[in-house]
Amino acid sequence: MPGQRPVAVVVNDSTGAEQLEAFKRACPYPSVVFPVKDAAALQSTARHIYAKGPAAFEAVVNLCVDEPDSTGGVTAALASVFLDQCSLPYTGCRTKALNYPFDILLMMLYYAEVPLPPFSIVDSETAARHAAHILKAPVHIRSACAVLGLYEETCAVQANLESVLLRAFHEHGKVVTWQVSKSTEFAMRVLVAGGSVKGAAAVVPVQPTSQPPAWWKDSEAAARQCGAAVSRFILYDCGIASVTLNTLSGDPHKWCFQNIVLNPPVAQLVEHSDPAFNLLPAAPSLSELLASLVADARRLHPEPAFTVKLHGDSRKGYHLCAATTLKKGDVVFEDECRNFAIVTRPYVEEHWDARLKKMFTEYAWPLDSDGHLYAIWEEDPQRWRPINHSCDPNCVFAAPHSLNVIAARDIVAGEDLSMDYATFCDGTMKPFRCLCGAACCRGLISPDAASLAKYGENSWLRKVPPPSKPLLPN
Repeated sequence: MPGQRPVAVVVNDSTGAEQLEAFKRACPYPSVVFPVKDAAALQSTARHIYAKGPAAFEAVVNLCVDEPDSTGGVTAALASVFLDQCSLPYTGCRTKALNYPFDILLMMLYYAEVPLPPFSIVDSETAARHAAHILKAPVHIRSACAVLGLYEETCAVQANLESVLLRAFHEHGKVVTWQVSKSTEFAMRVLVAGGSVKGAAAVVPVQPTSQPPAWWKDSEAAARQCGAAVSRFILYDCGIASVTLNTLSGDPHKWCFQNIVLNPPVAQLVEHSDPAFNLLPAAPSLSELLASLVADARRLHPEPAFTVKLHGDSRKGYHLCAATTLKKGDVVFEDECRNFAIVTRPYVEEHWDARLKKMFTEYAWPLDSDGHLYAIWEEDPQRWRPINHSCDPNCVFAAPHSLNVIAARDIVAGEDLSMDYATFCDGTMKPFRCLCGAACCRGLISPDAASLAKYGENSWLRKVPPPSKPLLPN
């Protein structure tokens, strides 16, 4: 497409040229490839892409993978950390998912109702000996800590299992080990996608075959169920993973988990999407899958609605400005499903000092109607949103009493953003003198029924909170 922006493809330098060419042919965007050999090269590449500015690339395609026994330090998790810190839109799993310890991933798979084989977490010599006693070879062993790189091996001899687990623990710290099937006759790899392409995007038998294997008819439902569960509860509908399923030794008709790779390598992406190998009917092509991943990357990194600035009027401190033109009804803060730091007022009264109590009266806002539970400032200052009060605000809560904040009218880029504190504060808030200058300015601001009533359902509070005793002496 003429004028189409390219994508920046960041990939391990060990990736084969043939695989990269197949990827570039399938990619619906022009591709600029950045091979990286070690962590220093990865950092340099991220800095180069960042310096180009947000208009240079449509997104960054994170194809970095964890390579067993690699000493270069390049991992999918580290790449995502650099890209996150640079606020660059990138494809694949989010940093949070890539950094989950493997034992936590297993717990997530359990609650996602993906069948698991017998497994053990080895975090001590005692645990290693116990695992060797209760598990039956062959077993697979994998390092738990994702950010330190990938270690994995299979032990097929029962008599060697204890010594192998002890060595693995001493060399890599906590490891996870689980039983695997001796045969790969019924094994399949399920390519799972999040975002707009949800669930199983491809299924490839581990043993190559020119025709769909006889067992495929009985296993398709298991593959699709696994794909849907991993997409929703492991990827949280974002990114891509390859999950290996196999039958249990004692039950050849029951498939269970054998392994998972978040952000699988280029070779698997190309192979999985090849109609000659893919068992799924009507599956998306690699081009369609990549287009969805780039679109998801853009969706997860929208242009910010606001920016934080220091006000020229020293009485107003930091404030928020519109980063772009906003239409009436546009979302300014998307707070539904967002986590907040919370505290109860009795805890504040008993444990906080005078300085923290003062901050509480200025910045906390109630999450209930009886003055017990409050949202407070985040420890991460990048999440702070110092929005000023106005008696004639240009931002309100979305109806009906949503946590999301929307534009109350059209707002031009650079305009100060404001809300009426009466829509979300209670008697804990210390009354203050308003400086908004609006014709309807109330002067001294404190919670009151008349101010709240005029917003109807465009407020967080549903009713005026009851009076509360002061936290600090007047």
